[in-house]
Amino acid sequence: MERGKTKLLVICIAFIHLSNASENLSRGKPTNMSSIYGTWSSDLAVDGCKNQNVFRSCCMHTSDQGLLEAWWWVDLEEPIAVGNVLIYYRDGWIHRLGGYEIILSNTSEWAQGDRCYIDKSPSKCSLPSLQNNTCQGVAQFLTIYVDRRVKLRSWYSRAAILELCEIEVYGCPVGYYGTGNCNSSCDVSCVDRNCHPSTGICLRCSPGYYKDGQGCSECKQHCPGVCDGETGVCAHCPEGTFGDFCKPCPSECASGSCAKKRGHCEKGCVTGKFGAHCNKTCPENCRNGMCEQTVGTCADCKHGKYGFTCEESCPGCCEGRHCLQADGTCAEKAECNDCSALKVVFPVLLAFVIVVCAFIIIRMKQRYTGTCGPAKLKEPFYADNKSNIELEQPNVYSNSGAVD
Repeated sequence: MERGKTKLLVICIAFIHLSNASENLSRGKPTNMSSIYGTWSSDLAVDGCKNQNVFRSCCMHTSDQGLLEAWWWVDLEEPIAVGNVLIYYRDGWIHRLGGYEIILSNTSEWAQGDRCYIDKSPSKCSLPSLQNNTCQGVAQFLTIYVDRRVKLRSWYSRAAILELCEIEVYGCPVGYYGTGNCNSSCDVSCVDRNCHPSTGICLRCSPGYYKDGQGCSECKQHCPGVCDGETGVCAHCPEGTFGDFCKPCPSECASGSCAKKRGHCEKGCVTGKFGAHCNKTCPENCRNGMCEQTVGTCADCKHGKYGFTCEESCPGCCEGRHCLQADGTCAEKAECNDCSALKVVFPVLLAFVIVVCAFIIIRMKQRYTGTCGPAKLKEPFYADNKSNIELEQPNVYSNSGAVD
């Protein structure tokens, strides 16, 4: 019961996938195989019968005589853009299919063809009898191959035997694609107009185009017509462009040229610009708008300005406001007189004031204290004057009375 459910699930998944597929182009086409067992010939694998019971005469069967290699191929009769391959194998004998390969080729000499699928199932249970495999490429012949010269897994059969009940190859003739049909034309951007048979996506892009998501886009406009088909990287960039996609050099680069890899302006910037890509503006006070390319310091300042970026103003006392760019000192032969006089007079004046103040302080100390010792009044002076004051007082009053 479980086996039946698993098989039904696999069939449902396969048909959901094929609902968006192109046409089955193997039905009724010429076939061949390495050997035959009984009457089960190679054409039984493309007759439309999908019964997986070999005794219903719906399956091909190679020899069971212990051969170590077995193969079967179908001739699609014209180059086909193959999308996927659906395999109906004999029920109960899946160990004979283990490790099989699907090979695409343009001739019946399939051994030199391209292997579009190799089975790597780790166990017998992981390999269902209904296989739906993606197998993309362009070919006229499709081959199913089993190799037992070296037995890679223990569950593989000893001998190489194939029992294919039906093989359906889905695809479209080269140049066409479609869903359930092949009515749409591949885009001209696809190499040889070859695209995926179901989606129309280019398998490879034509010269002048590159893979861009689901389709092919033209090489960037500045590429000289050639770019990598997978990445779009330009093969060579002309003068005045840079980078993988030949972007134009910055317009502020001198001579319009720049480094090929990163677009740095190697030959300098136009006047008024600085920086690796010359995308920064020089300080406004730089003389003639010119500054150093790396950090933007001014080569020289406009009149009356100083500093690395000329942001500071020269001192007002400088004659004509001329000063040195480095530190703002007045330029030689441009110093004003009041500035020079002030520099000389101020120190002299300060020294004079200090001397005068010191002299006054010393004189005051000498008056009250002498050169040393505590301060005191001179008594003889006081005594002499006291007697004189007392003698003179009566006269004051007598004089006053005389006046009266």
